[in-house]
Amino acid sequence: MKQLFCIFLLILILAGCMTSRGNLFDSVVEPEETEASDKESSSTSSSDADQEIKSEEEAEEYGISIVTEPEYAEVYINGDYYGYTPLVISSLEKGNYQIELSINGYHKEELWVSYDEEEYIEIDLTLEPITGFIDISSEIPDAVIILDDTEYSPGIHEIPIGDYEVRARKFGYKDYISSVVIRENETTPLSIKLEEAEFEVSGFTLSQSRFNPENPGKLGNLYIEFEVTKYGHGRIEIEDSSGAVVFEEDIGPFTSWNQEVKWDGSGSDEETVSDGEYIIFLECWEDDSQPALKRETSVAVDRTAVIRYKPMLTGVSGMLFTGTPDVLPKGSYQAGAFIMGHFEKAESGYSAFFPAQLSFRWSPLHNFEVSGQGTSFMETDGTSPFSLGAGIKFRFLNAGEKFKTAGALAFKGTFLSRESTDTLTNFQGFALGLPWEFRLGPVSLILMPDVMISNRNVAYGIEDRTIPERSFYAWGYARTGIALDFGTVWGGISGAMRTYPFCMGVYPQLPISLGGELHLVVPDTQLTFSVLTAGEFVSLTNFYGLFGIGLGFIN
Repeated sequence: MKQLFCIFLLILILAGCMTSRGNLFDSVVEPEETEASDKESSSTSSSDADQEIKSEEEAEEYGISIVTEPEYAEVYINGDYYGYTPLVISSLEKGNYQIELSINGYHKEELWVSYDEEEYIEIDLTLEPITGFIDISSEIPDAVIILDDTEYSPGIHEIPIGDYEVRARKFGYKDYISSVVIRENETTPLSIKLEEAEFEVSGFTLSQSRFNPENPGKLGNLYIEFEVTKYGHGRIEIEDSSGAVVFEEDIGPFTSWNQEVKWDGSGSDEETVSDGEYIIFLECWEDDSQPALKRETSVAVDRTAVIRYKPMLTGVSGMLFTGTPDVLPKGSYQAGAFIMGHFEKAESGYSAFFPAQLSFRWSPLHNFEVSGQGTSFMETDGTSPFSLGAGIKFRFLNAGEKFKTAGALAFKGTFLSRESTDTLTNFQGFALGLPWEFRLGPVSLILMPDVMISNRNVAYGIEDRTIPERSFYAWGYARTGIALDFGTVWGGISGAMRTYPFCMGVYPQLPISLGGELHLVVPDTQLTFSVLTAGEFVSLTNFYGLFGIGLGFIN
């Protein structure tokens, strides 16, 4: 099943990639090119004057430019203070000048400059630090010794003068914290003495408080983390509500501070446990003669906490051209990016169109999420219209076991800088939608009607009806999709059809938008790699396609 699904999407991608027929693509890019050409022609008349002004400015450039590494060195000229670097001085008269550069911790630099009033002199200097020496010794071999942010080994080192914080640590010993002052041309001794640590356990935390073993990648595992101070052993036990042990694992011997145990949700019979609350017990000990240190916490196994990466092409998370009713579990978030493109030969060379988007979604409350996205529509003529949008989604229904039904209410607002076409079906204005999902096994049918209100109307120049001028327009979208979800890989096809403004009646407005997508969770990570194809269709002889890739992170 998975193989057939992947082959199907691959064929769809190859068929849609970088193809077009008819003049629909010209309708998408020409409105921007026309406006860009108007700007270009209006600016051509002043380009010669701008060039003359620029040349005059370059001709008038004079003075002494002083740049140092590091920056902010004080600048003195003939004993007078002029400021700190980087600095350009243009008020000097013709003559010879003594320039002094000084900064705390570095040797002073002095130089003479012969300056003509019409000259431009560049001075770029690297100042030499004032140094001293430190002699480090340690009773414990292999201890990590750090002065400020730099690691040093035992021995004599030449370092810049100043005050340093000293940290030294080795597993099984208490951290050593001190300070030292390094003076010019002096050797400062530093003797590191580490005391043996008591056996302690701290930082007993879980990667997730609600855990769904069916989620893909790292999100389908629970990571139990804690820290120890010394060599020893430990044991993790997980019990269900009846007190039965469903998971146990011995840990150790400890050889470092940070410890981690992974649980994939399997029970003692290697079958995934059922939903419910589970108690996690941790016992750690230095040796058999010492009493064990015990910690306890709990986790909820919850298969309703489904986490999937969802694109936000339309401004609502879901499939390419339709939103879906699922929301992230409370506290989870997603960040993603994609770029798609179409490239073809035109009469005057080549024409290309590259939509690219950055998006974010986050769930602050149960069954509720907020989202935002920014999209740039890059074109070969150098124009880059953009859009910014934000939205909210509330899931009011999530029912069923074998046959699942879910519904949500989605509201979004979008600003579009300069665009009359609707490539992503995410036009300027406010939209209210009602996404529904009907799922049986891995197969889902998605339906989403929504209504848009905008102060602009969609126009491709191919309309068979005249759209009257209004202050505001309202129209609808009919969106649908079919998805197949196998956890680590999911995808499907989706489409959207727009209506003419309601003031003209309820009539479909071409083109129709169609898309195919495939999302693959990178093994043992929280990253999702996406392959996307989309297009707009007036007919089988008038359409164009986009192809692209995306990358998302979800937590």
